[in-house]
Amino acid sequence: MENTNVVYPINLVAEAAAIHEKVQRGMKELRLQLLKQPGYEILMSGCDDILLRLPLHLFKIEYFADLKNDFYVRAGFSISIGVGESVREAIFNLQRAKLDGKNKIVG
Repeated sequence: MENTNVVYPINLVAEAAAIHEKVQRGMKELRLQLLKQPGYEILMSGCDDILLRLPLHLFKIEYFADLKNDFYVRAGFSISIGVGESVREAIFNLQRAKLDGKNKIVG
């Protein structure tokens, strides 16, 4: 039977933990910014995902472009955004954004 235990050097574990903390701080700030917007509702928030519902008339691409840029400045990582009139369409557009080179807004 093959040994499936993997041992990682401690410096890689520490680096991974630091990256995780940076992303989580950025996500927390992103959630706080979204919750300040009237009519925005966070339906789900995971480690690096947020599912947001808002009325179509409140969607402003410039606002989301600014959020995306602010996240990069704060956390050092890009985010991709999928927009749709349904959860299915938003998730599909998110996958398109990620496949199109990340750091994109597709909708």
